[in-house]
Amino acid sequence: MKLTVSPREGETTLSVVSRLALRNGASFVQDFCADMGVSWRDAANGEAGEIHRLADLAGLDVDGLAAHSVVRVAHPGYRVNKQYLTSKTLVRRELRVCPRCLCEDDRQGGALARHGRLEWLVATYRTCHIHQVPMLTLPDADYPRCRHDFSQRVRDHWRCISRAERELVPSSGLGDLETDIASRIRGLGGHDHARFLDLDLMCRLSEDLGVVLRFGASTYPSKLNRTELARAAEAGFQAIAGGPDALTVAFGEIKVASSSPTPGFQADFGVLARRIERVDHGSPRYAHFLGRLTEFAFNNYPYGKGDVLFGRTCPERRVHNLASAASAHGLNYSRMYRIAVGMGLGTTEQAERIEFSTADHDDQLADYAACLSPKKSADHLGIRGEMLNRLVSAGLIAPRFDLPGLNPIYHPEDLRLLIEPLVGQAALMDRLPSGYASLVSIGGHAKCRFETVMLLACDGKLTSLSRLNASPKLDGLFVNLDDLRDQLEEPAPSGITRNEAKRLLRINSSTVAWLIRQGWLPATTVKHHRHRRPVALISREALEVFLADYATLGMMAATAHTQAIHVARRLEDARIFPLDLDCRLSKLYPRTSRLEELFDPGRIPEPTPS
Repeated sequence: MKLTVSPREGETTLSVVSRLALRNGASFVQDFCADMGVSWRDAANGEAGEIHRLADLAGLDVDGLAAHSVVRVAHPGYRVNKQYLTSKTLVRRELRVCPRCLCEDDRQGGALARHGRLEWLVATYRTCHIHQVPMLTLPDADYPRCRHDFSQRVRDHWRCISRAERELVPSSGLGDLETDIASRIRGLGGHDHARFLDLDLMCRLSEDLGVVLRFGASTYPSKLNRTELARAAEAGFQAIAGGPDALTVAFGEIKVASSSPTPGFQADFGVLARRIERVDHGSPRYAHFLGRLTEFAFNNYPYGKGDVLFGRTCPERRVHNLASAASAHGLNYSRMYRIAVGMGLGTTEQAERIEFSTADHDDQLADYAACLSPKKSADHLGIRGEMLNRLVSAGLIAPRFDLPGLNPIYHPEDLRLLIEPLVGQAALMDRLPSGYASLVSIGGHAKCRFETVMLLACDGKLTSLSRLNASPKLDGLFVNLDDLRDQLEEPAPSGITRNEAKRLLRINSSTVAWLIRQGWLPATTVKHHRHRRPVALISREALEVFLADYATLGMMAATAHTQAIHVARRLEDARIFPLDLDCRLSKLYPRTSRLEELFDPGRIPEPTPS
């Protein structure tokens, strides 16, 4: 064939044949092929024999033409220049072009220079990687024009292409995906981190991942326009091409951005999860990406050991949700929710979406589940519930967990550490001697609080601590009352007791009590230094003030060394009468000079030096 053409860099075989037909003056490429004895249908489908025949007729390189042909390999697969594509990613039914590329071709060599590029066959290639303008889809071919007759279809719609070249505006932030597609399909290799995916998967996963990443899990690709799909695919490609770390970050952004009311991997990953659910999970094509995706899912979602996702089995649980945590630790769901919020593992706004790491929190939750309620803790110690609160106030024990909205709870180990030292100190006895009482109740006998007894016992100060069996609770430990009183005893306070006042004033108990009530003998109530019962103390000064105004019949009789009846009779004969008091009270006389002439009223003896 004398009139031939030279293939351009990255030109498709069908574009070469179409230009060859145009060069030889044919209006329809199928007619040209028929004249040359070549089946255009077979050539369009990359049949090797027809490609060889065309190459021989036009004097072209057979290998080059064969490599740039679209060859069907297995339904729905195609091979283009060693790149695998499917009907989802290979454009066969429409013709898309870059107006600026074609106009540049036309300016350089006219209509014969206008040629189709390999990358234009890829559906995900939506923006020219050279000019950053959107691809233009030409109107459908009218019969008998074949849709694969590139040169004639461009010629038919040249006005449309020229107008688009002037009007199209370059898009910013796009082109990396298209550059990678062009590089791969032209045999120049792709991005290093994207090579683990064939071209078909790289395009499809970039788009599906990008849709979820940019527009959310509930968005369907079919609802997006061409520009939105281009930006979504670019975002997905950046995540894939950025390497394993960038891909994991993208997965994390999807999880964080999810607003699905139903928590879970499938809901968060939307279209991406649905697409992958339908593929062959055992195919080596998907192995690397599925490995990354399922590893992220197992690390960040509540999958249990043995759960299967996309053909991969979870080796161990790494994340809990409320239901799995409650089940694992024997807690009910509503309580688990309050525990998680109280521990800061989630918020009330998150509700059912609360999830947390098993490695970081399983031990803490196991500790919580092992703890006892206040009532059970008190039973474990052999005390009443309010006594447990006293032990906490005294610092002898503390709740292992005291979370907002929940009762404080106590760990059995902490309870054991309280009881065990006391059991070790206690002497084992066959029977209990008199004077002993339980550690729990003896405070009532000694008039002190339970926690005071416990502090003394824990400090090892109660040497009489005893037990009757090998492993008692606190109510099975016993202490001698005198031993406890020895530890509680304080220096005796200064003052005169009622009995001492009765003896010194030589009056009966009722009279002492009456004088105190009337305020004639001011008294202060204090605890006895040993038995700790309330006792009224009168100061020596108060007695002296009282005796400065009054005299008692008993003191005058004692001073006169006679019986009180004789003193009373002589005072009555002298017309000196006692105070008009109740007959049960001792006789008291106002102290006057006439009385002192008859009898010495007596005085308080000086205290004996201790």
